[in-house]
This record gives sequence, structure tokens and C-alpha cells, in this order.
Amino acid sequence: LLGSSEASHLYQRQRLTQVLLNLYLNAIHAIGRQGTITVEAKDSGTDRVIITVTDSGKGIAPDQLEAIFTPYFTTKADGTGLGLAVVQNIIEQHGGAIKVKSIEGKGAVFTIWLPVIARQQD
Repeated sequence: LLGSSEASHLYQRQRLTQVLLNLYLNAIHAIGRQGTITVEAKDSGTDRVIITVTDSGKGIAPDQLEAIFTPYFTTKADGTGLGLAVVQNIIEQHGGAIKVKSIEGKGAVFTIWLPVIARQQD
């Protein structure tokens, strides 16, 4: 994503690294010692980059889906409830959006849409 040829994704590298780290850590927690995590990035063809982080973990209960981006909401005994709130905040600061889909017992898919910003020529 960062430093691609014709389009420059002018994002704060450290902030987007934090987004991916938080999503990875949640996925690792969800899958435990078994399961898979898949990360994909692609050009949507409509001036957006789509990033998906998919895990085969325990999924998210339907009644929790609406609250997972709320600050201090957590289902983990040792969680702060800030990870996904921070993720959403960073994505929105970059002009993007994040959504989650999940089926209990089958995992979760976090989808991020970020705008592609054309690189200005010097």
C-alpha cells in the first residue's frame, strides 16, 4: 500500500501499522492456537483501496457487533476496549471506513476502505 507506483497512499505509516497490528492481535486472540488469518489488499477500481483481515476464530456475537468500535467495550478479561475504537478513529482520520461481518463459530471479516490519493508531480 505505502509507496505504490502511480498512486501514493499518503497515510501516516505508523498509524496504519497500528491499525493492522490491532486487527492482527484481535484475530490471534480469536483463533487461539488453531485457525487462520488472511490479510488482503486490493484496488477497488473506484479510487479506493480495500483491505480485509479475515480470521477463522470464534466470531463475534450479534449483540456485540454494534458495540465493538465503542471505546472501552471489551469481551476480554484483560482488554482495555480501546483497540478497535482506535482502529476506527485512525481509518476515519484517513478518510476511510471500516466494517465488520461475523458469524459466531466461523470467524470475522474486517473490511477497510481507504481513498487513493494521486501523487503530485514535482
